[in-house]
Amino acid sequence: MSNVSELMAQSIPNTLINIQTWGSIVANVKAFGARGNSTNGSDGTDDAWAIQAAVEAAGPGGVIRFPDPGPGKGYKIGTPIILKTGQTIEGGGMTIIYDRVSNDWCFKIVGGPAFAVEAKTHVTIRNLDFVGGPNTFGAIKLVNTYIIDLEHVKVRSYPNMAARSIYIEDFFQINLKTVQVNAISNGTGVYVNAVTGNAGQLNLYNTIVQRCQYGMDVIGTSNLIDGVSCFGGAFGNNYNTGLRIGKNVYNASFYNYHFENHDGELYSGTKAVDMQLGSGLECEGIGFYNTFFINNQNGILSNNAKRVTIIGCEFDGRSLPGNVAISMGSGDVGWLVGPQKFTGYATTIIENGVNHAFLNALRVTSTGVVRPQNVGPGIYCGSGFPEGVLTAPQGSIFMRSDGGAANSLYIKYSGSGNTGWIAITQPTASYASGSRPGPTTLPVGSMIYDTDLNVPLWTNGSLWRRSDGSAP
Repeated sequence: MSNVSELMAQSIPNTLINIQTWGSIVANVKAFGARGNSTNGSDGTDDAWAIQAAVEAAGPGGVIRFPDPGPGKGYKIGTPIILKTGQTIEGGGMTIIYDRVSNDWCFKIVGGPAFAVEAKTHVTIRNLDFVGGPNTFGAIKLVNTYIIDLEHVKVRSYPNMAARSIYIEDFFQINLKTVQVNAISNGTGVYVNAVTGNAGQLNLYNTIVQRCQYGMDVIGTSNLIDGVSCFGGAFGNNYNTGLRIGKNVYNASFYNYHFENHDGELYSGTKAVDMQLGSGLECEGIGFYNTFFINNQNGILSNNAKRVTIIGCEFDGRSLPGNVAISMGSGDVGWLVGPQKFTGYATTIIENGVNHAFLNALRVTSTGVVRPQNVGPGIYCGSGFPEGVLTAPQGSIFMRSDGGAANSLYIKYSGSGNTGWIAITQPTASYASGSRPGPTTLPVGSMIYDTDLNVPLWTNGSLWRRSDGSAP
């Protein structure tokens, strides 16, 4: 017996199939009268009424299928499609949707006024290619929703200045999986906000946002957004800014991402990441990990961002005039900037703010030697006298694990080989005559004070001597 998907693909005459074995209704939009005969969004039939009829017939938990209408053809939609809880919207391959909805969004998933308790949930949209028009706001609008998946979705060509092609407001557990947003030339590619209640857990997987005025905006205008995670995608070639992080955004992390081509030349945008917030506003817990910033006039611009972590990233400025990799503001607090790779930048880091830790110029070798400025003098530790044994640059420090009060800390005062070490013995160590350290254990010229004799003594490398050279 054929399964539901096979029956739908055969364009059987039934408009509905409701089989208790599967427990849900599958509605084929063509069975409800959708033609899918538009070739550019200006011609063909408006299929909105037929698609909405399929949505209503499938009901909560139903499946609405869009068979591929054929090469070069798509479904034209002139009024918003209102989806229900639990529904799955499926294209056949990458089915084209010509969005011709004026001053609104094409597909809308909007819950009731009470955040969370009246949310719409468990909706999936997959395998659709939305093509916008001059008066359209965007492809998909989510308000008061949770557990929503957008899978293998493409959104492109929304030139309206008011466009926010994927709009997400008041949400939990929203996933964009292999989504591409392209050519939102005067608007925002992905817009994220928290208005009625605290929101969070937005995840982008392999999602690319490019050639937009603003690639992605994340802001909590009235409430908090806690948890935005982006894995293995890109923000690139945008006309103003790749990513804007606004107030009330907490714990946003970007892993293996690309921020590219905000160069002010080929594309007019000059900012890959903008976290510059005004007085009294803040974002917190922002992280960039193994992320690639390439060909940007400004990599990261910030002010009033707290707990920012940047580790293992590459900043390749391509020698753009006056470019800056990381620019911090006076309100930034508690940044951890780990080792990075910087090339082609006029300025790598403009430091500002308080309580930061910068590790990019710190080197720790495989043997545990710490070099605070990456090269040059280091900090060593071990047992025994380092003179004639430990090779190190001038200015290095040796911490001796088996030394005493006068010979636990050494400095390399001369040379580049294994000589030139001298113990740092200030203040002068004091000993009774019977407990003096052996004169061979300290560098020549080291001084101690003998409390029984009440005189200082110096070692000549083999014996203790008074100031006049006599034996004590």
